[in-house]
Amino acid sequence: MEKPALTVQDIDGNIYETVTIGEQVWMAENLNVSKWENGMENPYWIQSISGKLYYSKAFYELLCPKGWHVSSKDDWEKLIRYLGGDLKTIGKQLKKSGIKGWNGTSKKNIGFNAVPNGIDFWENNTLKVIKQDSIAVFYAADYSLSYPILSTYTLKNNSDELIFSLSSQIQLNNYVSSRFSCRCVKDN
Repeated sequence: MEKPALTVQDIDGNIYETVTIGEQVWMAENLNVSKWENGMENPYWIQSISGKLYYSKAFYELLCPKGWHVSSKDDWEKLIRYLGGDLKTIGKQLKKSGIKGWNGTSKKNIGFNAVPNGIDFWENNTLKVIKQDSIAVFYAADYSLSYPILSTYTLKNNSDELIFSLSSQIQLNNYVSSRFSCRCVKDN
């Protein structure tokens, strides 16, 4: 099922563990880069505890290391099919084990190592990261047009479900968020 892990380095010098899942190689950690691959500063992020949360404008330039791309809806669909296709229970295979309150992890953990990383929230004209112990939301980009169409995949601490949304925003209780975690996938 899994091949030995390799690593990849981004333009900032961050080194990421990777995992092979089926025919795909995914980063096993959230992206944490502050520059685009061309070396220019990317201002469209906020720091969270496990990587950066990116705003949709971050994806207008290459964000992942050379030879990698922001995960797409197609990449997520391949991953979901490989893991059995049941969105109601698949989350437990994606979650990193051993994190207090991040329930639902499975003995079938595949090394994706999803961790709660929170969402952004504006309060008193200040951008904050909240829910860093209970939610992980990942972007999926579709570059078939001249600009990326973004959707999201969400994991919550109290559920085994992987929730798909066609929107680049989510609403959780009274919070509306638009900055999320990102995983890169190795190009074929």
